[in-house]
Order: sequence, then structure tokens, then C-alpha cells
Amino acid sequence: MKKIKINNRSKFLKKTASNIVIKKLKKDRKVLFKQNDADNKILELNNPSYLKVIAIALLVIIVLLFIFKTSQKDEMVYNKPAKFIDFTNKFYEEKPVVKDEVIEEEIEIIRTKITEKDLHYNTYNNDKLLFEDFEDTEPVVEKDIPPEPKKIIVDKKSMDKDALWRKYQVKVNKKRLKNKPVIAIIIDDVGLNKEKALKLINLKGHLTMSFLPYGNNLDDLSKLARKKGHEVMLHAPMEPKGKHNPGPNALYTSMSDEEIRQTAFKMFDAFKGFVGVNNHMGSKFTTDERSMRVFLKALKEKGLLFVDSKTLQKSYGDKVADELGIPNASRDVFIDHIIDEEKALKQLKHLENKALKYGYTVGIGHPHKVTISALEKWIPTLKEKGIELVPISYVVEHNYMELVSKNKDNNRISLKSNEKNGKN
Repeated sequence: MKKIKINNRSKFLKKTASNIVIKKLKKDRKVLFKQNDADNKILELNNPSYLKVIAIALLVIIVLLFIFKTSQKDEMVYNKPAKFIDFTNKFYEEKPVVKDEVIEEEIEIIRTKITEKDLHYNTYNNDKLLFEDFEDTEPVVEKDIPPEPKKIIVDKKSMDKDALWRKYQVKVNKKRLKNKPVIAIIIDDVGLNKEKALKLINLKGHLTMSFLPYGNNLDDLSKLARKKGHEVMLHAPMEPKGKHNPGPNALYTSMSDEEIRQTAFKMFDAFKGFVGVNNHMGSKFTTDERSMRVFLKALKEKGLLFVDSKTLQKSYGDKVADELGIPNASRDVFIDHIIDEEKALKQLKHLENKALKYGYTVGIGHPHKVTISALEKWIPTLKEKGIELVPISYVVEHNYMELVSKNKDNNRISLKSNEKNGKN
């Protein structure tokens, strides 16, 4: 009986020991398996392909975060109200352009107050007109020099009463103007904005308004201007220096003689009632003698007078016009090369001084609000100063009729300086 119990105990102990060993082995095996899994994972992490995938994923995440932040920043910027920053006026306040002999292209590029609404054309496909920028040009210091003596041909036919410019000129009381200092003021670029054109037309006195051939309502506005006592001219777009655009159907030096003629006569048909032409831009075209000669011959055929805007002092305009016997004049003073009312009034005062000294002078302005306002204040003061505001044709006729009376043979004669007697 004891033996059986001992055997059973022995079996129990063996079984228990066996179970303990088996459990121990299983436990050790699990630990081994876990160790192997860890080793395998380490091997995977060290695999170059696996590392490359991780690097690409991280890069994509970084790029997406950058794009997200940038879009948020842009949204914040776009939600801010827009501001107009006027750098041009600041530039000219720090470096003012000196009065006279300032090129017209520089004047026009300063027009910070022209809006897109002002530039709606009926023939220009709603493109904005570009103005020539001469910011790098050194301003020319004004010198009050009397007109130089020059040789001209007096063409009696050009002065004949049947000439087209004589037909459309504004009649003035010549007896009342005799021996009085006179000022002719031309306003360029009329016709781009109807509201400004009407304000100019309503000004008192004899202004001369130069309409661009691609402006709006040219026939109606020019007729109204003439009815109100103003004279009318054609503001012919000509090639400037640089790549800026003077407008459609402009004159270019690359044109043949026939192309220049055809373009000129097309301009002449833009509207009726104008006495002559002055140049819009044209710093390149007017300094090319061949081009100007062809154009002015066409102008002479039409029976018109010419005014050289002197966008550059080297212009051949007045020189060739004199040689061809075309009645002409040249700009003396730009009124609004700086867009400021006080400065415009100062330039008008400068015109007064020139008129008192030489008997006549020619100024050019533009349809800026400040220019219109300055003219409204200035024109009523002329009477007490003994100065008359006259149309441009009067200045031309006054000079050339005197030459005709002195030149019975129609030979080449000398036009003397008017410094002494205030006349030409």
C-alpha cells in the first residue's frame, strides 16, 4: 500500500516537474520569438528602401504644411483693403523738374490722376494708352532766351484767305489787340474724357483745344468748342523714343513716304473744323528730318498750320515748316509738367512775363483737374494786367502777315528777334 502511494507521489512529482519544464521552455520560446521579432524590425528599419519611403513621406508632409500656411497668408493679404500709393508725386517733389524745355513724354507719364475710366476709346480696343517715360532724363534748366533770328520762306498761298486754317480760325478784334501782349494756350489730349472736355469748353477766353484723332465724340465736342469761342487743333500721335505706344494709327519713322502721307490724311479726316496740327509725343519722329518733311508737305497740301510741341528741343518741326513756307509756331512753356495747381499758376505767371517781354508766347497744358482749376482762377486776372488770351492762329497770322507785307518779292527773308519791340 505504501509502495503504491510512493509510486503515485513519484509520478505526480515527475508530472509536476515535467509541467514546470514545459512551461519554462514555452516561456523561453516566447522570449526568443519576441527577440527575433525585434531583431527583424531593426533589420527592416536599416533597409535603404524602407528609409527612402519614410523620407519621401516626411517631405510630402512638409510641402503640404508649407502650402497650407502660404494659402492662409495670401488670404489674409487679399482680404486687406487696397491702397493707392503715389510714388510719382513724391519723386517729383524731391527732384522737381525745372520749368521750361521739359519733354512732353515726361509730363504725360506723371499723370497719376488719370484713371482707366478716362481712357475709353472708340477705336483703341479699350487698351490703355501708354505714355513715354523719360525718368532718367536730366531736367533742362530754363533759360529765358529771346527767339533766335531765323530764315523762312513766306508762302502767300498758305496765308491766303482760302487756306483751310483761315476758314476755321476764330475771329478776334485785331484793332483791340494791336500792340497788346498776347498769350496762346493749347490744351492737348482733349477728347479722351468728355467731362473734362466740357469743363475746358466752358472756360472763358480763347483757348486752343487739340483733340486726339482716336478720342470720343470728336465732331460734337469740336463744334461745341468752336461755338464757345475756342480754336480747335488735331493732336497727331507720333513715334516716341523707347517702346511706348502713342496710340493707334500713329506716325512712325519706319514708314515709307507714301505710308506717312496716307496715315497723315487719315488723321486729317478724323473730324472737321481744326486749324492745324501739333504733335503728340513724337520725340523720335520729330527729330527725323525725312519723316517730318513728308508729313509737313501733306499738311501743307491740306492748308493747315503747324505747332511744334517741342517734346525735344532737337525737333525739325519748326525748321522744316519754315523752309516749306508753312505758317507755324512753337511751344514756349509747359504749364503742368508737375501736376500741382500752385505750380501750374506759377507757370502761367511765367507765360505772362514772356508775353510782356516779347509781345507773345505759347503755352501747352493738359486736361488735368488742377490745370482746369488754375485756368479758372487765372483767366479773369488777365484784363487788369493788360494781357490778352488769343487763339493760336492769331499768333501765327500776326507774325506771318507782317512778314508778307515786308516781303513783296516772296524771297527768303530774315525773321528778326522780337526782343526790342515785342513783335516778330
